[in-house]
Amino acid sequence: MSFIDIKIEDITKENSKEFGTLVTDKFSEPSYKDDSYSYFSKLAVNNFTEDVSFSIVQSYKEANGIVPTLEYHEKTVEVLIPTDDVILVLAKGDKVPDIKTAKALLLKKGDAFIIDPYIWHYAPLTTDKVVNTFVIFNCNTSDSDLFKLEIEDKLRAV
Repeated sequence: MSFIDIKIEDITKENSKEFGTLVTDKFSEPSYKDDSYSYFSKLAVNNFTEDVSFSIVQSYKEANGIVPTLEYHEKTVEVLIPTDDVILVLAKGDKVPDIKTAKALLLKKGDAFIIDPYIWHYAPLTTDKVVNTFVIFNCNTSDSDLFKLEIEDKLRAV
C-alpha cells in the first residue's frame, strides 16, 4: 500500500477558507461580557434546508492518520465540533478529489469547522486518544447526499 503524506498544519481562517468556515472566538470581540461569561454572537451563519441532525463521530488513534476514503455532499454543509483536537483532511475536486489541493488541518478543541458542499473530506482523525466530534447537518444527508470514493494512494496526515 502506498501513501501520499500530507503535513499537518494548524488551521487558520486563511488556510481553510477554500474548504469552508472556521468558527472560533480567537479573532472576535464578545457581543456581551460580564464577570461570569463572554458571549460571541453569530460567528457563523448557515441556512439548513431541512430538519437538522446531531450526531457524533468517534475517532481512534489506531487509524494512524491514514485516510482510505473521501466523501463529499452536493447540497449540504457539515458542521464539525470536536471535544478535543482533531485533524481534518480536506480536498477540492469535482467528481474525484484533486489530491494536489489536499490539506491536513489541526482543528483545536473549542473551535468548529463548517465544511462547504463539494469539499472532499474524511472523518476527523486523532493521534492521541479517542475523540468525539459532533456532526451537524441536514437530517437526510447520510441517506441522500453522500458521495464516497475509495482512493488508490491512501493519504496520510503526518
